[in-house]
Amino acid sequence: DLGGNGARLAPVLRERFGAFGSVAAMVVILMLLLDLVAQIMTIARVGFLDAMNSTSITWELLTSTFYGLGWFAKIAAALLLLGVMLFIWRKPRQAASAAKPRIGPASWDVAMVAGSLFILGLSLSSHAAAVHTEPTASAAGVAATTVAEDHAHGLGLPLPVLADWLHAAMASLWVGGLFYMTLVLFPAFRLVGFSLEDRRAFLARAVPRFSRLAILSVVTLAVTGTYSVITHSNDLGTIFSTEYGLVLALKIAAYGVLVALGATNLMRLTPALQDKVEGGKQVTTAVANPRRRAASGMLARNVRLEAAIAIIAVVCAAGLTLLPPPSGSSGTAAASLPTPLPSSSPVPVTSSSVVAGYTVTLTANPSLDGDMLTADILATSPAAVPLTDVAKVLFRVTPQAIDAGTTSYIADLKGALTARNGAWIATEPIFTLDGDYLITVIVERTVAPDIKAGFRLTLSNGTLTSTSTGVVDVFVSSDPSPPISGTATLKLTVHDGAGQPVENATISVSPQQPARGYVGPVTVAQPVPGDPGQYTTTVQFVSGGAWLLIFNVEREGQPAIKTDASLDVIGPEITPVPGP
Repeated sequence: DLGGNGARLAPVLRERFGAFGSVAAMVVILMLLLDLVAQIMTIARVGFLDAMNSTSITWELLTSTFYGLGWFAKIAAALLLLGVMLFIWRKPRQAASAAKPRIGPASWDVAMVAGSLFILGLSLSSHAAAVHTEPTASAAGVAATTVAEDHAHGLGLPLPVLADWLHAAMASLWVGGLFYMTLVLFPAFRLVGFSLEDRRAFLARAVPRFSRLAILSVVTLAVTGTYSVITHSNDLGTIFSTEYGLVLALKIAAYGVLVALGATNLMRLTPALQDKVEGGKQVTTAVANPRRRAASGMLARNVRLEAAIAIIAVVCAAGLTLLPPPSGSSGTAAASLPTPLPSSSPVPVTSSSVVAGYTVTLTANPSLDGDMLTADILATSPAAVPLTDVAKVLFRVTPQAIDAGTTSYIADLKGALTARNGAWIATEPIFTLDGDYLITVIVERTVAPDIKAGFRLTLSNGTLTSTSTGVVDVFVSSDPSPPISGTATLKLTVHDGAGQPVENATISVSPQQPARGYVGPVTVAQPVPGDPGQYTTTVQFVSGGAWLLIFNVEREGQPAIKTDASLDVIGPEITPVPGP
């Protein structure tokens, strides 16, 4: 039902809307790619260029977490929206008519589906995805989040995610409509050359339709917003005493102003735009026009003001995603996602291991300012060599959930060192992702043998636990030596922390070249008969340079241990052989 004025306006609206939509979609795609790189930089503790080449970590992140599921949904939706907006924008400008619509209905249907998919992706990586969830380990080891069996579902989604999706969708329709009028509709009036009467007539029909949509949005936002808040806490004092609650209050206040302005537009300005009937007679044009002109101008100013206030509401909504929601009796849990720890970090944990007459006690104290590791070494055996020959203490940290390789940190002496005991400390960003970490305390000595003690720390839903575990060292030699690009035979010497050979283990080897983002096929090392602790395997090095070998060591009755070694390969690049 375009009418004559609508048919004149439609091509300009389509062109402006397509142009704005295309630019917005391209910006969104770029931001999604940068966000993914930022996540990898945080997880792997690498720079921007190295993160872009970390294909194995990227794949684990995208396929094993709610973040990855949401990211795939958002990038697919953004690409689909870009295609639709480009089609709308570049369609030749021609006047529309009631008999020949300006754009096929399918285009708008596809755009609506793509927009809904994008919002679903946001919900899948929001606080709602963390409500009433339990962590489970994926096949690849990266922490994944699954919904508890007894949680309410709708349309195949957990109810908190469904509520968040509906909340964001209705807010997008309302706020999006305001920006459409501000950036597309009102400028199009000038471009087409609409008179004040033409604008009045068009707005008199359009505003009531949009107002009905806004009313539906307000009701839906109130219901879903209330539900989302009480899933995190039913204590209003707790909610609004936090930074999360203050930002939420500002967002609610912004929407309250939008509701007031919308009510003014519907109840006062819309009747003024329409022809008035008094005493059964229509008011003359000469009398009605001044009032219509005033109402038309005031409506445009109100909508622009609403759009400005809507920006505040959107910024607040974005800020809420970066803040930890308040916890309460509803029993929420932090999401198992690649994001920083919440402001209330896990409590410190301590565990001990007895190694060769020494007791090694590791204390881990997570903090947003840096995770603190402390190793207390106490000589418990009278025959233990005094600790005065300690040259260096290292914390070797190896993530067990992802193939990120080992990072070693040099510890500083804490307090005085005596012959019988000493303490060393290091503060580094270590616990950046839910999952298991193998921390090996290595005490390098000048006289006595080195001390090695292993600890497995598990971070899950804001809770950190620690237990002592065995130490596995894998030493690598190659044939040819040094290795040359191509197929090489690797000989693995596997020892425990006391230097004893590790027998009857299953050792898988994953060769990676981080600089090129290349991950080779995984092979299984075979034990060498009659040679305890010796294993062999073949690996194809597709190019020269630095390689990282990830070893997954499995022994019966013991948890698997992931460790690694570096290897420099000589030779030019060769054509990679596809893996199995």
